Amino acid sequence: MLKNAWVALSAICLLTILMRAQAPSSEITTLPPGRGIYYQSPSGWTSLPFAIVIPSTSERGWTLEPSTTIAEVRGPYSEIRIATLRPTLYLRGISPALGIYLVREIQVHNYRKLRMGLRRDDREWAHFIDTVPFDMETMSQDVVRVRPRENLPAGEYALATGFERGARWIFLGFEFGITNNTQP
Repeated sequence: MLKNAWVALSAICLLTILMRAQAPSSEITTLPPGRGIYYQSPSGWTSLPFAIVIPSTSERGWTLEPSTTIAEVRGPYSEIRIATLRPTLYLRGISPALGIYLVREIQVHNYRKLRMGLRRDDREWAHFIDTVPFDMETMSQDVVRVRPRENLPAGEYALATGFERGARWIFLGFEFGITNNTQP
């Protein structure tokens, strides 16, 4: 009798776990199906545009010692403007294993730049310097939620991710700008 009760309780627990694992969060049920990074504005989901981010070589070319360089992005401002200081961004179809960085862009006249450190390292050849700490949570098998730990000052930002595992020096920078000091 006790064995039957234990089996029944185990089956109920297993079914509960499986149902929770399959049920998507209500936050992402309306998330667009395409691969990309999204922000949910009051008017609906917005896909962040991306730029290919490649570090430029220094005047002396590639070196064996660590050095600093920049990657340039067209235009003084990002196309997408966000009025929330701590925006929640959703990544669909982008693996955190490729690296995810929240980076502050530096405005320079008619373009923006991202400062990058270069080193001859098998794990991370190029890395961003002006990063912002963030929290990341897996929402489903192919959706990850990212949110800055603190309010972001007004300015230009990119959520950068590796292009592919073999291309350690190519990134996709999904851009957005923070416009003012409203609370989330």
